[in-house]
Amino acid sequence: MAFIELLVIVYGSCSRDPNDDDRFGPEQRRVEITLNFPTIPNEARTLAEREEWLHLFLRGTLEDMTHNRNWQCEFCTKHARETYWMPNSWMHLSPPRVCCYVHNVCNTVAGPCADQLRLASIQLRR
Repeated sequence: MAFIELLVIVYGSCSRDPNDDDRFGPEQRRVEITLNFPTIPNEARTLAEREEWLHLFLRGTLEDMTHNRNWQCEFCTKHARETYWMPNSWMHLSPPRVCCYVHNVCNTVAGPCADQLRLASIQLRR
């Protein structure tokens, strides 16, 4: 059985953070969670099977992850009402690695914060 190195980084802000570009960078408010326990089942032998298993595993994981803090949107001062997951995987490595960037935002669909989120997604895919 192979284990996965899973890193989840959750981004957001709070009322004490600056309301300009100083809120971003190396000191940006975030939570980093490292999980070393997910085990790839023996039945998932091919890369495609491993990626499919990972997709289902992450879907189940993100449904269970909650927080009890008053997070604000990563990009503005409104309350974060939605989370947006950006998983990146390197299942071909030994051990396989996954990094999930989780963004707490006020709106993932419309408005300037959704635009910032789309830009972050484009930059991540490069």
